[in-house]
Amino acid sequence: MLKRGLGKIKSTGYLVFSVLLFVLILVGLLFFYFEFETLAGEYKVRLETMAYALSSGIPNEVFDRYDKNVSYADNKLYKEVTESIKTYVAKNRDIVGISLFVIREGELIPFIQTGDINNHVSKNCIHEVIKSALDNNTKVSYVPAFSDIPEDNAFIAVPVAGGGSGGFLALETSTAVLYEQIKSQHLISVSMFFLIVIFYIIVGKTFMRSSSLHEDKKKMSESVNALKEKEMLFRSIFEQAAPGISINSVDEELDTVPESIKVNDSFKRITGYTLEQLKKISWTEMTHSDFIDEELKMMQDFLQGNINGYQIEKKIVKADGTESWVNITVSSLYPDNQQNQKYLSIVEDVDKRKKMETSLEHSEKDKAILISNVPGMLFRCRYDKVCTLDFVSSGCLELTGYTADEFMENREGGLARILVPEYYESAHNKIEQAYENKSRYSMEYEIYTASGQKKWVFNQGQVICDKNGEPLYVEGLIVDIDESKKRELELKYINEHHPLTDLYSRSYFSFLINKEVEEGVVDKKAVIFINIRNFSLLNATYGYAAAEEIIKELADQLKLLCINNCRIFHISIDRFVLYVKGYKERHDIVRMCNKITAMLYGCFATRLVGASIGVYEFESHMADGEIVIRNASIAAEHTDRTKVFAFMFFNADMEKKIMRSNIIEEELAEVSFGAESEKLYAVFQPIVRLSDDNIVGFEALARFNSDILGNVPPNEFIPIAEEKQYIFGLSRSIIRQSLEFVNELSKAGAEDMFVSVNISVIQLLHEDFVADIVNLVREYSVNPDKLVLEITETKVARNYAKINEKLCLLQNEGFKIAMDDFGTGYSSLARESEMNVNYVKIDKYFMDKLLVYSEEQAVASDIISMSHKLGYYIVAEGVEYTEQKEYLKKYYCDYMQGYLFSRPISAKDALSLVKKHNPQA
Repeated sequence: MLKRGLGKIKSTGYLVFSVLLFVLILVGLLFFYFEFETLAGEYKVRLETMAYALSSGIPNEVFDRYDKNVSYADNKLYKEVTESIKTYVAKNRDIVGISLFVIREGELIPFIQTGDINNHVSKNCIHEVIKSALDNNTKVSYVPAFSDIPEDNAFIAVPVAGGGSGGFLALETSTAVLYEQIKSQHLISVSMFFLIVIFYIIVGKTFMRSSSLHEDKKKMSESVNALKEKEMLFRSIFEQAAPGISINSVDEELDTVPESIKVNDSFKRITGYTLEQLKKISWTEMTHSDFIDEELKMMQDFLQGNINGYQIEKKIVKADGTESWVNITVSSLYPDNQQNQKYLSIVEDVDKRKKMETSLEHSEKDKAILISNVPGMLFRCRYDKVCTLDFVSSGCLELTGYTADEFMENREGGLARILVPEYYESAHNKIEQAYENKSRYSMEYEIYTASGQKKWVFNQGQVICDKNGEPLYVEGLIVDIDESKKRELELKYINEHHPLTDLYSRSYFSFLINKEVEEGVVDKKAVIFINIRNFSLLNATYGYAAAEEIIKELADQLKLLCINNCRIFHISIDRFVLYVKGYKERHDIVRMCNKITAMLYGCFATRLVGASIGVYEFESHMADGEIVIRNASIAAEHTDRTKVFAFMFFNADMEKKIMRSNIIEEELAEVSFGAESEKLYAVFQPIVRLSDDNIVGFEALARFNSDILGNVPPNEFIPIAEEKQYIFGLSRSIIRQSLEFVNELSKAGAEDMFVSVNISVIQLLHEDFVADIVNLVREYSVNPDKLVLEITETKVARNYAKINEKLCLLQNEGFKIAMDDFGTGYSSLARESEMNVNYVKIDKYFMDKLLVYSEEQAVASDIISMSHKLGYYIVAEGVEYTEQKEYLKKYYCDYMQGYLFSRPISAKDALSLVKKHNPQA
């Protein structure tokens, strides 16, 4: 069947070969035909070009000389044209003849004729060509067929405009040149064609012959491929195998023959030796001394043919001197050839396994010791309702009072038998949740010991599953936390209760509110905040112990009032909170507040100090414990202080005030941390010397422009900044702007002018303040004496010693210090004389009094006089009227600032003002 198939394929091949050969010959003939037509067409174009070129050179007047009744042979123009044509024919060997014909009365009459037309075919054709041209009044050309070339000539006739009806020019050329061109081109084409045909025949014959050898070649190719695959497989296994492989032989002394050794990369990696190093050493040098004798005997038996191979686990000494465990299998490379002693060694790195086995042996011993010494009970139990036990450690005795054997005797009772029942459900849910989340669990609960006592324990473990994810058992550790848990509960109680009254504390109130938020409790709620005013007065009047007894008595009385969905909290020594839920109308809360005020009024001690009560109502479950207390506290602060007892509900105006404060706080935070710093900017108010009205410096004043609230007064945003500790970032920004302004003043020629900036006590007391401000003036290359630091007198009195020490450090660095708002504080004269300051700024309060009191009654002059005696310069603030200025000049005040001279202005306007009032600047 295979032969028939091959014969059929061969017969089909011959048929295809013959058809393609015929098509090839047909294509060749068509090519020759189109090639001839192309050359003939090109020849016609040349004829037309030649004919038109000749016709354009013949004067039109020559045709006017023709007259059949008159001889024109002697006509000069005729002779010139005739001679010109003859000369052209003589110079062009391809031209056989040229004839001019005159058209008269529709007839074509020969006029001028040159050349010799001998071919009979040409004589017949030219008349047909000219006649056809005359009939159609256009050019007509004739090129003979290929078979008539070169015997026949080519013709062309073109009309020539001229006398009467004009004429025709007939041009006859030899086709010898065309013949040679065609012959030459065809010779090349025919040669190429025959070469192509011969090549096709050779290729076809070769292909047909090769088909008969296809089967043999196929078998040979399959054999070669199989051999290559085996070789590639061997190489792949040898080079890429994870075990090390070596092929070598040994001499009579059982030393490795260097030329025979071949190893793969894994062998080099496992042993640490390169191929060059392996050629220089024997296998015995790699083997650890403990195993040399054993393997030498195995090798001798193997080489003598007593055994077919051997396997041994041994230690080797690697190239770097370290020891490593390997498993070596040795076998003959040519088992059927006893003369060839090459052998194959397969080396497997088992170092990690051997070390793990050794470690496991130690681990098992350590595990047994560890389990016996674990402070608690290790266990394994079934994943069922009662946690049926499979294993418990010996630590169960100390934990529960039961031995391990006693536990296992009643293993069906499981861990559930010692669990206090109230914890059973939560413990079971914890384990189920751990299984569902594929995580560990941990929980605390109480158990019953063998003696029947309760004990707190901590249980941590996990659910072990099979390969399908189904739970098998639970493993874990239970430890004794009884003492720590009792201390924790005790601490929790202390944290959640006020130690004086045993009432719930502020922290528990916040926890309760937040818990209700998490649980989504929505109800009508109100917080009644009770603030005992001036509690320190009670301490001073009755003593601490008696004052505390008054608070305890007050708490007991509040308990009597706080019933029906009402809970009481003691949030600080002199503050209570009543949390009321589920009331119907505000009137119910008003009635409660009236009862509280009546109860307070009944106590002489509370009547002595008074109390403020604030109420905050809220229905939303989205509340925060601290915010609730804050709002109720704000309401208490807004009560009528003229009354001994008063209460106030938190309202929208208070809410707006809080919201405004929050907005300012948020935007100040952005500025403080470097974002949107353009909101905070400095303006500068001139400080003028009274003796000559010249500007000596400026005070930098902070301004804050809120995106939402617009311009916020300093007395509103600065207290918030100080409270929230944003003052550091804000002040740093103002100081930087002031230092930039100092440099601008210097560029404008006012090098002697200073800039005064206000410093908060919070900043001043910061440990890094002095270093920070010194670094700032260095950064801007400003002399420290050009920066005056102002601090308020009222703030100094609270931390006098520390502040005065810091002021001394600043003065030592070259800074000037000013005491702001002087005269409004409560500093003693002795302290004022010891203050490390350079300037004293008289508060605006005293300037305003100059307009009210007589000169004798005003104390400003005394402040000026006293300050001068102490060596301070005086700056009067808030000067708005001429009368004030004249008073200050009279008593030798040094400087002034205020609206009388200028409002606070921008840095640009301040520079313009300096140039106007200080021309020398």
